[in-house]
Amino acid sequence: MLNWVDAKKAPKDGRCIIAKFKTWPQPLAAMWHSEDEKWVAAAPQCCEMEGGSDDRYFENEWFDDHDLTVWAECT
Repeated sequence: MLNWVDAKKAPKDGRCIIAKFKTWPQPLAAMWHSEDEKWVAAAPQCCEMEGGSDDRYFENEWFDDHDLTVWAECT
């Protein structure tokens, strides 16, 4: 069970957190990117390949600070 914490208390020191954003349907692994002053997250993607199998991978997604709703520690 995750203990969700208010977005205002999110660490901005490069630690990896589990984050919920207003514009994404599920929680993501994310960290604060101080250079761009945004959250960067590993977002799962899936494309169907020839033969019907799925190609699953992660892409970076970027979120503004105000899009973070809650977060939890990665343990």
